[in-house]
Amino acid sequence: MGVFSLHALLCIGAIVSAPLQSTNQTEGIASSDPLPGFADLHVHQMAEFAYRRAWFAKGANGGYSHKGKIEDALHQCNGGIISSDFNKQHAGTIFGPLVDQFIGPDAGIHLDKRWGVPDNDCDRGKPTWLQSLLGQCKEDKSFSGFPLHNTYTHQQVWEGHLLTAHESGLTLMVMTAVNYKPLCKIMASSAVDNDPTLACDGMVSIKRQFDETKLFCSERDWCEIVYSPEQARKVIKEGKLAVVFSIELTHLFEDSDMSIDDQVDYWYNEGMRIIQIAHEEDNLFAGVIPQNPIFKFFQIVETITKLNPAKFPTVGKDGLNSKGLTDLGKKLVQKLINKKIIIDIAHLSFRSTEDLFKIGVENNYYPVIQSHGDFGADDLKENRYVTDWMALYLKKSGGILGIYSSFLFRDYQYSFDLGVKFYSILIDIAFGSDFNGFAPQLEPNANFGEENLKKKGFAHIGMYPALIKEIEMTSSDKGSKLIHRSTENFVKLWERTLDEKRSKLSTVGFNPRNKNSTSPNGVFNASQL
Repeated sequence: MGVFSLHALLCIGAIVSAPLQSTNQTEGIASSDPLPGFADLHVHQMAEFAYRRAWFAKGANGGYSHKGKIEDALHQCNGGIISSDFNKQHAGTIFGPLVDQFIGPDAGIHLDKRWGVPDNDCDRGKPTWLQSLLGQCKEDKSFSGFPLHNTYTHQQVWEGHLLTAHESGLTLMVMTAVNYKPLCKIMASSAVDNDPTLACDGMVSIKRQFDETKLFCSERDWCEIVYSPEQARKVIKEGKLAVVFSIELTHLFEDSDMSIDDQVDYWYNEGMRIIQIAHEEDNLFAGVIPQNPIFKFFQIVETITKLNPAKFPTVGKDGLNSKGLTDLGKKLVQKLINKKIIIDIAHLSFRSTEDLFKIGVENNYYPVIQSHGDFGADDLKENRYVTDWMALYLKKSGGILGIYSSFLFRDYQYSFDLGVKFYSILIDIAFGSDFNGFAPQLEPNANFGEENLKKKGFAHIGMYPALIKEIEMTSSDKGSKLIHRSTENFVKLWERTLDEKRSKLSTVGFNPRNKNSTSPNGVFNASQL
């Protein structure tokens, strides 16, 4: 866990007491009444409907894992590859369990580890005397609270946990619909759900995830899908959780006969307000950061099986992906800006990000988000970073970074270190959990003061109260006021996308750690105040 310096603590106290910096607002929206609560900019709530519903564990009897009674939604399983009950089978590929175990800690047969909520007294640690005598109750060493912080195949956004997060201050959540065709195509056939709305065609799966979220919120009085910043303000002030739709898809817009422009319009009408134009492989629009070893495995699978042409990033002499935005990608970015859709740069290569920022400058510093990543000072090591040259553009445009729980305490401090000179935050920060997204969360740590976090780490979305409490215990930010500004800051960013009269924001207080931080082609650098 990161430790705050005294200087940083003093600065945090000064910032917390300072008024919010105003930005250009959409007409008719009051800026004097900031929204309460915090935002999570990257949650795969409905990922159980991705990958033909064969990757994530289903609920009891093949039911849903995101809603219903906890003992049904998160019931126990062994992976099920050797089980006759195929409703329990998941996360198994055509390559078999020995290979599957290397994909994730709970893929394949889980090596006899049982995952899920105990569904009987025996497994709850309350055996009868006879069961104890016969040794029938096998204690689950891997359990210790479900799910685990490093799960790749079990639900982390069950409705009860989500409600707990909302009641603790989560007022805005970006529901990111996701799919990955190569993974979808190698799932073991006995686990595949043959529902046509769950095809490997990514956009079909995205539609199902949008529809399931709409149904979920329509059935609950504490949740509502929002399609504009004005609606978000209204919904949040009514005490509800505002949900914004985003798309994260590697083979974006490849499986339709519609034009790119028509597809953007279609998905806007379906509710999409945020999009990543590339994900885990180079695509029609942009180069990506080659950072996730799991997806490197899938790229190799693509090459061997010819299931889908692999698009390996080409690394140049500088160690970075040599591909930036394609001509088609530049047209797509301008279309998204014209449509007032928020662009998420999370997986873009440094060159793609540089090209996108150039278009953003031409459009009066159009704001972008990095929904799930962290600060990084090394311009020569491509990862899901916001380097200092990127941070300066976000500072000028009103952008925001959603930080992983794994990097939370380090980045919480770094956001102040970079702007500490005048007690101003470098860029706005929010949470970017990436739950259900192949992302190990904050690990258990004996040094944590919050007991649940110490034992379980950041295991599911219902752990937000523990994480907030740890922030309060670790810093002088009592009441976690900084992170509780993230919903307001995100909605302000959204409003800026609608404001044709927006202009560059002040860079007062910008204090980069690496003053020589420069984009690959030298277009942007951290000293361009």
